Parts: sequence; structure tokens; C-alpha cells
Amino acid sequence: MASGFRQHALATCLIVPPLRAHRGPKLDGDDMDDPDLDPLLTTPEAAKMLRLSARTLERRRLAGTEPRHIALGRAIRYRRRDLFDWIERSARLSTSEPPR
Repeated sequence: MASGFRQHALATCLIVPPLRAHRGPKLDGDDMDDPDLDPLLTTPEAAKMLRLSARTLERRRLAGTEPRHIALGRAIRYRRRDLFDWIERSARLSTSEPPR
């Protein structure tokens, strides 16, 4: 044993932390990592997801048309599920089909 370490029957490994009961995700006060919550998107994030300009979403919001948005004070946010619902409601079989 040239390394100078003594080996014991109950040696501990410094690389792998000891096993503990899983207590869920580490809570840092930020609930945005909670899988049960739908993450809120900013206008540029929602526009990128929809492949629209942020200005188009702003115009639609000011006109009172879809997609639905959330106003948190002065901050505007979009829920992903609202955007997906809007996409589904916008689906058409024909260009002559009226909007729903």
C-alpha cells in the first residue's frame, strides 16, 4: 500500500454520496420547475413557439383576440396549454371552412 491509505471493511467512497431517502426535488423557492405547473412564457418565447412575431401577439392581445394571455401586473405571460389549445381550435380542413 504505497498510497498511505488503510483499507477497512467498512470503507466509504468519497465520490458517491451516501444514499438517502428521496425527498422530492430541491426546493429553491422557484416553482417553475414543478412538473404540475404549466410554465409561463414571455411574449418573445410564445412568439418563437408559434413562429409568429412578438408584434403579432401584441396586436392580437390589444384587439382582444386569441391566444389567451395572463397579465401579472405589467408582465404579460402565456401558458403553453393555452397556446396549444389555440392551435387546435385554429385547425381547418379547408380554406373555406369558417372559424370556430
